[in-house]
Amino acid sequence: MFNPEKLLGSLLKGGLGRGGATRNLKVQAGLGLLGAALAAVDHYANKSSSRPQDMRQGTKGADYPPASGYTAASTAMATPPPPPPPPHPPAMQAEAANRQQDAVLLIRAMIAAANADGTVDQEERQRILEKFRAANLSPEEQSFLAGELLNPADIDQLAAGVHSAETARQLYAVSLLAITVDSDAERAYLQTLADRLGLSAPERDFIHKNLGVEGVEAAM
Repeated sequence: MFNPEKLLGSLLKGGLGRGGATRNLKVQAGLGLLGAALAAVDHYANKSSSRPQDMRQGTKGADYPPASGYTAASTAMATPPPPPPPPHPPAMQAEAANRQQDAVLLIRAMIAAANADGTVDQEERQRILEKFRAANLSPEEQSFLAGELLNPADIDQLAAGVHSAETARQLYAVSLLAITVDSDAERAYLQTLADRLGLSAPERDFIHKNLGVEGVEAAM
């Protein structure tokens, strides 16, 4: 089964392409702007263990009907108040769908950045796919990533999926994570991406500083 949040977490933890792995610890220690992108790592790890516990807690202390002969007045103080109603299912489903859409967008941004200098040849693609296989990804996840490597999104396609300033910052940050900025083509790509996302110079500088990235400003 293809879980975008899990896949994004795997890429953020393990690094993608040439630059992600070396800066991952700096991101987790000093950058909060990735929001859901970085939280997806712990979110997925904790989801499996927390849900059964939450379900058990939801049923603990359930109210039973009073025994025959008891009145409502005699049991009013003994009966705990009912738990608050759970969130409305459609709202929960919409929130989950939005998280998944954002995760897919950020994954596509990482892969597009890895292709930014046009040097991801067949050998490098194979190396990246081997890294994905080593991360115990599902066949569906591997298939999705292979398709994106062969046909990466362009900047306009990525920008079209951005719905907030936070998402724009997340997208730019994960693009930086995916590469080592050591070519004019990559610098030009990041400049165009930042411009298309509407990021100000202070926003870019903040992201660069907290990611520990140098050499980007030469093209800015």
